[in-house]
Amino acid sequence: MSSLELLRAYAIRWHHRRRDLDALSAELGAELIVRPGGRKVLGFVVAVAGIRQVVLNERLVGSPLRTPVLAHECAHLILGVQGVSLCSSVQYPGRDERNAWAGAAMLAIPDDTIPRRQSARVDLAASLGVPVELVDLRAALTEYLDSSEPRSFGGYRALSEALRCWYARFERESRLL
Repeated sequence: MSSLELLRAYAIRWHHRRRDLDALSAELGAELIVRPGGRKVLGFVVAVAGIRQVVLNERLVGSPLRTPVLAHECAHLILGVQGVSLCSSVQYPGRDERNAWAGAAMLAIPDDTIPRRQSARVDLAASLGVPVELVDLRAALTEYLDSSEPRSFGGYRALSEALRCWYARFERESRLL
């Protein structure tokens, strides 16, 4: 099973049971900690020698990035991260970071709620307290994963563009914190 399929399966089960992401870290066996921090690192996950923690920068309180960063860190745990993984805005994130952001979109936005119209996506994003680019990323992921294999290059491009737009929004929002 690919990383995206693993994340999708977990997200589907999660959304059928509950939608409160604050409880997700506990379900994954991790303590959720909110603490002061600098501007560069918005969150991180620790999975070392029996210690499992999701740590969020207190600057995220009241920010539209709180839910995505929390979901991102939980996605790292679902994917089996070992050690420490930092959530920071970087221009060219690696594969693990891209997968964790895909997981964030899947965990933060239920699959059955994604409308086709952009104006409705804006409303959905507002109701969930997340940036619309995360909803757009979720829509692109659903379309990509629902397509038949081998997946089309067009679907991959659409997913890549959605990730690019998300990173741009994440970077802009993180500078404001």
